[in-house]
Amino acid sequence: MNDVDPVPGRQRFLNGLPARLAAVETGVLLAGKQPAEAEIKAAILAAHSLAGSAALFGRFRLGELAREIEELLNTVSRAGLNPPAQALTDLTERWAAMKALAGLSDSEEDDSAAAGGHGELGPRLPDQDNRQVLLLEDDVELAEEIRRQLAGFNWNVDIATNKLEALALLRGRCYLALIADVVLPEGNLAGTELAEALPVGVSLPPTVFVSRRWDWEARLAGVRADAVSYLTKPVDTARLAELIAGIHDHDDGATRGRVVLVDDDELLASHYSVVLQKAGHEVIALQDPGKLLDVLPVFHPDLLILDLHMPGCNGIEVAKVVRQDSDYSGLPILFLSADRNQRPEREAIRAGADDFLLKPISEEWLVAAVEARVKRSKAIQRLSQRDSMTGLLNHLAILRELEQEASASSRNQSPLSFVMLDIDHFKQVNDCYGHPVGDRVIRALANLMRRRVRRTDLVGRYGGEEFALVLRDTTADKAEELMEGIRQRFAAIQFSAGDKVFHSSISIGVCQVRPGEGVDSIVKRADDLLYTAKNQGRNRIVTSA
Repeated sequence: MNDVDPVPGRQRFLNGLPARLAAVETGVLLAGKQPAEAEIKAAILAAHSLAGSAALFGRFRLGELAREIEELLNTVSRAGLNPPAQALTDLTERWAAMKALAGLSDSEEDDSAAAGGHGELGPRLPDQDNRQVLLLEDDVELAEEIRRQLAGFNWNVDIATNKLEALALLRGRCYLALIADVVLPEGNLAGTELAEALPVGVSLPPTVFVSRRWDWEARLAGVRADAVSYLTKPVDTARLAELIAGIHDHDDGATRGRVVLVDDDELLASHYSVVLQKAGHEVIALQDPGKLLDVLPVFHPDLLILDLHMPGCNGIEVAKVVRQDSDYSGLPILFLSADRNQRPEREAIRAGADDFLLKPISEEWLVAAVEARVKRSKAIQRLSQRDSMTGLLNHLAILRELEQEASASSRNQSPLSFVMLDIDHFKQVNDCYGHPVGDRVIRALANLMRRRVRRTDLVGRYGGEEFALVLRDTTADKAEELMEGIRQRFAAIQFSAGDKVFHSSISIGVCQVRPGEGVDSIVKRADDLLYTAKNQGRNRIVTSA
């Protein structure tokens, strides 16, 4: 064998192969001799496990023989006292071939045609920390104002005033997004022609065009330049920040999730875990299905992967147990099996399975299948827990999170703060500028808060123009400091409605949660503080002692 092992776990597989073969041999030798039911089941399970794992670690023919032996053992077992003579003969022949093949090295086993598709996957995580944006704008004063406004949303902006400067920056730095004027000193469509001047191997980041031009020629040029969006001047920086946030958040974690894998084959479970972790997923692997009920409420998985055949209980029974709990009625379940019989597949679907994959499974196929179902799971969760306009947690979800965090805070004796805030004079915004503009103000505030809080903090739309935040491990003083920054930055945002420009503000109530305090009490205190801020003149924070 090669000194370098290209497949994770292959050596462990080879080390454990003699024990697996011994279990299969016991079943073969006992076939036709009225073996105890437990003995024949153990042999069938060993053959099934070997059929699922052998090809994964490069022993394709060995896996095929294991599958054939599994089917023959099932035939003999079902026949009872009178097993078919041909089945016994075939079983003996397959076992002899397997025993001979098991002694060969990897290079001697002719699996070259099937060896593709099992290489290791490299890391697939994008750079989620990239907050750098390139602005191509020849009006220096306007560029500086846009930079100042976007800084309030926590974006870092480099400025180029012509194509040459932009090209130099694009060659030397990776940008999250490009904001470009269509009309530049080099020509009336020069901004849309930037990609043509880039060297081979360098591509434009997602692009938003901004221009005074709104004619067909300019907009068509923007489409042909593959622009994300096309905005007109004067620039609505809140809308611009929203677009950049959309670029940043595009599939941000949408296909990477929390996965629970249940497979009694420790070697396969370990291998699949490594593959999925390299693709960016969090994985808990269990060999004992009985531990599943302890893991689910703590880990909150996006996907459950079950092996179909396990000792003690099968995957279908496990799925039925999980589906008994309404909290997991929508949890996607993916079955793995080396059984090519359609009957278990039909039973799995009836038990609530979302898909059924046959072993051996290539790493690429496993990752693709998991990512598709994680994405669907998160989309379903988003619909039930998220506000459709802002993407923030909805009213019920933020209160549920507050209840859980308050309990955790009491147990851990850690500080927790709850914040309620409201957009000042929001009815006047709607009356003066229209509801679409009012919606933009709401989305701008939501976007700003998402960019300014930590990933561990929770932000929700409480209702209308009112919002709530749950700040973990945060005292009231620290919460006030954070919210003061958000208050100032929101007040500095320039909104536009036609030819009119305006600013908005927020009032904020901050309270620190008391040990053992209930949700109703927490919300009432924060709400009272918010209305105190309103009564004191708005655009301010009132904090509990």
